[in-house]
Amino acid sequence: MNLVKRQKSLQENYKFSCQCSSCSELHLSDLVIDSFCCPRSSCLGAVSESTCYKSEENCVHVSVDESDICKLSLPHVSKVDEDIEKVGKLFFRNNADLKIDPGYCMSCRSQINLSSAVATSEKAASKINRFKELAVIDGISEIPITDALQSLQQIKKLRHPYSKALAQAEDAIAEAFAKIGDQEQARKHCEASIMILKKLYHPKHIAIAHELIKLVSIELSLGDRASAAATFAQAKAIFSLYYGPDVERILPYVDALKRTVSGGFIGAP
Repeated sequence: MNLVKRQKSLQENYKFSCQCSSCSELHLSDLVIDSFCCPRSSCLGAVSESTCYKSEENCVHVSVDESDICKLSLPHVSKVDEDIEKVGKLFFRNNADLKIDPGYCMSCRSQINLSSAVATSEKAASKINRFKELAVIDGISEIPITDALQSLQQIKKLRHPYSKALAQAEDAIAEAFAKIGDQEQARKHCEASIMILKKLYHPKHIAIAHELIKLVSIELSLGDRASAAATFAQAKAIFSLYYGPDVERILPYVDALKRTVSGGFIGAP
């Protein structure tokens, strides 16, 4: 859920407007989570479906429509990392007023056909999800596999490399390959999904822990117990930040997986 949707949900369900740093200051994820990539291959800029404008008080306003507007302060120069500057370069120039319409790059103002990009991306994602559903059927043919991988390439060409849509596509491909027994391909795509999530969220975000658990299962299926143990340790450390000593009570599968990693039965992912 992007920032605008999250704030709208809080207002509608709880009559609450969150002002934590994640909800009041511009972060990389705010620019890329639902974005498309710039048509210029040399530019890392993000192309949004929302209208974004910079005001005189050094804030960025993100608007889906006139009724849904989020105001985010630009981070202090000491907090501006290389990624966010490349993704939204225009916001960090010394211009008081700036407006970027939907379909335009936030770094160089190059334009894409937004409606076409959205439709093509959604169609490609649908084919990938179809592949994931078919993967439970014995004797799956090469045709849906080829279609799914081609669809993934389409999404890579359209979506920003740090977008949630690309992470979800990689995750779905990984799950499908795991189901049909191609664990090497499953690991490759699971790791790709994790790399994107680490750009979208902070390194200790719980979404990353859940994805790491999937990777543990894949690594166990490959017989790579050393990698599985290291990956499990990362996931357990993140879960402990959220649940403390109650991790294994709240998430019983974590205890079962710990015993497997420690030398028990290697089951299917």
